[in-house]
Amino acid sequence: MTKEEADKIVSRHESLVVACTYNILFTNDIVMGLIVETAEAIKKVPFYKHRVKQLLRGCEVERRKYEKLVEEIIGDKIEFFADANEVFMMDVKQYVDTLFYSIKNELDKSDVPYSSAISKAQQACTMAGFACVQFDKRMEELKKTDIRLKKFSLQYLRLTTISHKLSELMDAIPINRTIDLNVTPASQSLDIVSKKLADVDSIAKAISV
Repeated sequence: MTKEEADKIVSRHESLVVACTYNILFTNDIVMGLIVETAEAIKKVPFYKHRVKQLLRGCEVERRKYEKLVEEIIGDKIEFFADANEVFMMDVKQYVDTLFYSIKNELDKSDVPYSSAISKAQQACTMAGFACVQFDKRMEELKKTDIRLKKFSLQYLRLTTISHKLSELMDAIPINRTIDLNVTPASQSLDIVSKKLADVDSIAKAISV
C-alpha cells in the first residue's frame, strides 16, 4: 500500500480516526499528570527509598520519554493540543478525582498508613492499565470499520512500559494487607471514568477550541 492509498483510507474515515487518536492522547496525558502527582506524594513518605525510589525514578523517565515523543509528533500543533487537553480535563477531572477518593476510602477502611500517597500511586497505576485496554479497543474499532486500517499503527502511544513500571511500583509499596479494588466502589468509579473519557461530545468540544 502506497502512502497516497493509505492517506485516502484514513481520509475516508477521518472522523473516527481523529476521535480514536484524541481519545488515546487525552487519556495518556491524564496518566502523565498522575505520574507527576504520584512522584510528589511518594517522595514525602518514609518508604521512599531503595526499590520504591528506583521504580519511581523509572516511571518518571518513561513519562519524560513519552512527552518528548508526543511533542515531536504533534510539532507546531502542541499549543492547540494543550488548549484542547485543558478543555477536555475540565469535563473529566471530577470523575478522575472520584477514582482517587474511592481508592483512598478503601485503604482508610483498612487503616493503611500514608493512604493518600498510596492511593495516588494506585490511581496512576489503574489509569495506565486502563489506558492500555482502551488503546486496544480503539485500534480494534478502527480495524472493524475498515480492515485496511490495521496498517494504521499508533502502537507508540500504547503505555505498555509505563503501565508495567507502575504495577511494579505498587508491588514494591509496603501496604502489608490485601485490598481488592475490583469489587468496590473504586471499580465503579473506573467504569464512569471510562465512559467519560470515550464521550465523543467531550472530545469534539475539546478539539473545536
